[in-house]
Amino acid sequence: MTDLELIRESVSKHAANILDANDRIWDYAELAFHEHKSAELLCQLLEAEGFTVQRGLAEIPTCFTGTYKKGSGKPVMGFLGEFDALSSLSQQAALPEKSPVTEGAPGHGCGHCSLGTGSLAAAFALKDYLDATGEDGTVIYFGCPAEEGAGSKQFMARAHGGVQQIGARITYDEIDMVIYMSYPKDEDDETNLTYIRRLCDEHNVPIATNLATAEMLIQGLARGDLDWREIAHPRSKRRPL
Repeated sequence: MTDLELIRESVSKHAANILDANDRIWDYAELAFHEHKSAELLCQLLEAEGFTVQRGLAEIPTCFTGTYKKGSGKPVMGFLGEFDALSSLSQQAALPEKSPVTEGAPGHGCGHCSLGTGSLAAAFALKDYLDATGEDGTVIYFGCPAEEGAGSKQFMARAHGGVQQIGARITYDEIDMVIYMSYPKDEDDETNLTYIRRLCDEHNVPIATNLATAEMLIQGLARGDLDWREIAHPRSKRRPL
């Protein structure tokens, strides 16, 4: 079975639960920092698949991570899931015209019901891939509340030391490429990006900061264009982190 066939098999296996979770989170339509039902639903699905869940991350009740480790735990791969709704956008599902369930109530105007569950499906697919192939690795699902207007990514990063971890792995040649999507108007995010970009420049690590450059890097990786990284920095000679 090819890698793509393994992924498709996993997506099909989990499809019913993922679609049901999407519909339920759509119905919950919970505002920033109040996504209690949505977050707990995702946590329970993660635990059912063998992920270790840490709730209340960064002292935010609806912020969490789900982690699955296989073998050495390297490489580490993460997926970000959002699940908060917007105020006054209550809407009946599958209707192209405005039709609130409750006038003035919250609703999913940006489809975070699908973003959170879609990322969950990707995390499950990667976990199933590791199990099927025997490959080592760690899969982390980051449950990110309050994306709409309030924000929690900055608190999650501080709690995990996220930017510092990425920087350390670049320095120790543990990362072969970086995809860092940022908000140009966010001063804190711009500071983090400057730090990561400088380290990538120092250590000859390719970095993408938007969809266009990310697609080019991913396609290049698939073609083997980044194989020079192994020649320049053989894994057998890299310093342990």
